[in-house]
Amino acid sequence: MVVNLIITLVLYVGLHIGLWKLFEKARYKGWQSLVPILDLWIWMKILKKPWWWILILLIPGVNVVMFWVILWNTAECYGKDSTLERLSAVFFFPIVLPMWGLDAKLKFLGPDTGRKKSTGEEWLEAIVFAVIAATIIRTFFIEAFQIPSSSMEKSLMVGDYLFVSKVSYGARSPMTPLTVPFTHSLMPFTDDVPSYIQAVMLPYFRLPGLGHVERGDVVVFNFPEGDTVATKHSNETYYQLLRTEGVMSYLQDTFKYKSKSNAYLENVGRNVLKNNKREYGKVLYKPVDKRDHYVKRCVGLPGDKLEIRDDTLIVNGEVQPFPTNSELRYSVAAPSNNDLRKLGSTNEDIVRIYKQGGGLPIPFSKLEEYKRIAKVRGKIEHRPGDLSRAVLPHDTTLANWTVSDFGPIQIPKKGETVELTPLNMAMYRRCISVYDGNKLEEKEGKIFINGQEAKSYTFQQDYFWMMGDNRHGSLDSRYWGFVPNDHVVGKPVLVWLSMDPDGRFPMNIRWNRLISLVNKDGTSRSYAIHLLILIGLLVGLNSLYKHGKLDFIKRKR
Repeated sequence: MVVNLIITLVLYVGLHIGLWKLFEKARYKGWQSLVPILDLWIWMKILKKPWWWILILLIPGVNVVMFWVILWNTAECYGKDSTLERLSAVFFFPIVLPMWGLDAKLKFLGPDTGRKKSTGEEWLEAIVFAVIAATIIRTFFIEAFQIPSSSMEKSLMVGDYLFVSKVSYGARSPMTPLTVPFTHSLMPFTDDVPSYIQAVMLPYFRLPGLGHVERGDVVVFNFPEGDTVATKHSNETYYQLLRTEGVMSYLQDTFKYKSKSNAYLENVGRNVLKNNKREYGKVLYKPVDKRDHYVKRCVGLPGDKLEIRDDTLIVNGEVQPFPTNSELRYSVAAPSNNDLRKLGSTNEDIVRIYKQGGGLPIPFSKLEEYKRIAKVRGKIEHRPGDLSRAVLPHDTTLANWTVSDFGPIQIPKKGETVELTPLNMAMYRRCISVYDGNKLEEKEGKIFINGQEAKSYTFQQDYFWMMGDNRHGSLDSRYWGFVPNDHVVGKPVLVWLSMDPDGRFPMNIRWNRLISLVNKDGTSRSYAIHLLILIGLLVGLNSLYKHGKLDFIKRKR
């Protein structure tokens, strides 16, 4: 925090010392460079740029690129029009601008120097503004997303390419504005090089949306436990990795690991990771908007009471219907792999039959079809085990829950107060300390929040419970808990392309999923043919119009 503050202070002071002197060279008052908004207004007048450039400078994430454009143009106004001089202004402005401002020989020439732009400069400007426009669209309106795992099969499938609407729940402004455009958290072709700088961090803010998250909605969100990642085990949940390594350290003595708290086991696991960097890689902390994207179905809203009994979801005492394509794993003796593929089973599903004791995910809508071609022995049962601290509350002394029998739990709601118990603390610990940002201490059987002993807690934001439609094959809220409201990204609205990762192009294209809407019930219908017909009609009409075949629709002069 101190380092970030120092860096920010150096950048600010260097920039405004330079602007003070450069403003004076352009016959403006130097002190005007210190007044927020006014400094931008004068700066745009000096560069003879439209006022709406200021608005772009106020948009987090986009403002970085726009700031580079302004510095590039500023260099030209003062006769520094070589590529090297312009780049020095862009990347070393806290040093370069004061040097130029204090240079008595440097004169203000203005933007109209008469120099003709080269083709390269024109292309560069076009590319920069295309990047700005695309970043605005990606940040505030719609973003592309790819389904990486099978947790939502068969509603959403591995290889589906989605468009995610940011306006459905309200676009969230970037919290980490100093980011390389078109990257999420890592630089391309690297495993551990962040694509962002945390020198400047902005508070959470969400614009008004078209609606709110509703029960049953498919939602894209930042993975809550993705705040910390071991780079060489990025596909594993960091905190589960710590617990696993902690348990393994005491595997020879069952009594020891049973008697140890989660916090103790996590500390043991943390030391294991620290001493084995070659195996686990760097440990990176990620801010909220840079955590990995997950997509699940919201099955519990703030304030709901939720439980699972024999894989049946019960919310507020009412049994919830399974989505149409929701899957459970069954023990299957399959006579023919080809028959299973015809029903939509992937190679991964079929391999699981032989490697994982016959656990094949089968959609409810196709269960009877599977029974006709394969011997379905029954649903896979999940029993609690002492070694499996995977599902919440990660402590079998508090609750012996499984993915099939879980809860009951109360989903946190903003402004709602709960009494704190050992089980509650296991469920709400991260909500209180990490997501709501309080200082939490537990010592001598007492709970201290921000230095004060507490027996209850009032939540500061809404939370949601997310689960995958592949109920036995989804890393979801049963494992890592609640999704805070500030982690919600958007709503998937359209599958524009779908490709089977097990097949070869172009045979792996799932034509029946192209241009299909993401429906709440999990079903899909392709509109690719309709789109092609529409495009064909438009092309045909345009051709007829150009050849004078549609003169009757032209206006008479």
